[in-house]
Amino acid sequence: MNADPPARQERRPLTEILAAFAAGAATPAEVARRTGLSPQVVSSGVEHLLRTGRLVAEPLSLSCPEQGCGACPTATSTAAAAGGLCTAATLVALRLTGRD
Repeated sequence: MNADPPARQERRPLTEILAAFAAGAATPAEVARRTGLSPQVVSSGVEHLLRTGRLVAEPLSLSCPEQGCGACPTATSTAAAAGGLCTAATLVALRLTGRD
């Protein structure tokens, strides 16, 4: 008589990603480390959670260095064209929503 193999635990990447953020993970890379999911799976999961409203991306404001865009590691020539407004990089904070 053959015994049935043990039931395989099915992974739920979206649930794991949400749980990692809720537990304090600050970046997708940290989510990948905590969950063991690949960075590609985490990236796709975050994009899906943003589209469905489970995560919200809130832009963070940055101030330019006193020396101007030339001293900024994210500076591009588009900042000068935009009247000095930094458009090189947009940092966002990911916030969990209370939606179930």
